[in-house]
Amino acid sequence: FSTNNLPSGFKAEQDFLLTISPVAQTTYLEDYYLTEKVRNFTDTAVAFLNSPDFINQVAAANQTLSAKKVAPGLIRLTVTSSDAQGAQALIPSAVTKVNLKLADFSKVAPLKLESVGGSSPPSSIALNQQVVAPFGFIIGLIFALLVTSLKIYFKL
Repeated sequence: FSTNNLPSGFKAEQDFLLTISPVAQTTYLEDYYLTEKVRNFTDTAVAFLNSPDFINQVAAANQTLSAKKVAPGLIRLTVTSSDAQGAQALIPSAVTKVNLKLADFSKVAPLKLESVGGSSPPSSIALNQQVVAPFGFIIGLIFALLVTSLKIYFKL
């Protein structure tokens, strides 16, 4: 029995607001348009953050990065790393690279991610291997008995 493939390490999260900075004085209708542009761009930004190409650029081999849309314009970045310092350091580097890419998307009114509050301190996410292994054994045994009894019942 092996429980070495269970997820383990440190996890850190931080929420970011997708904002747009107008380049000149705007009217009420232009402000409304810019706000709607940000709200509609949230899904695109989350898809970009979760793309394997971007994750390979930002994260190391023992790190993972995921993004989740919390609300229109609000994105939660979650980082998992084998050490606490790596989990804490990956968020700012990812945001810096995202802001550079978002500036390339729109030259007129550049989009950017801005922090909403501080990041959560890295917390350990290891499962207890002494608990998981016996339960996995019991579930496997029950499944084997079920398959064997069905085989005998249907005479296969």
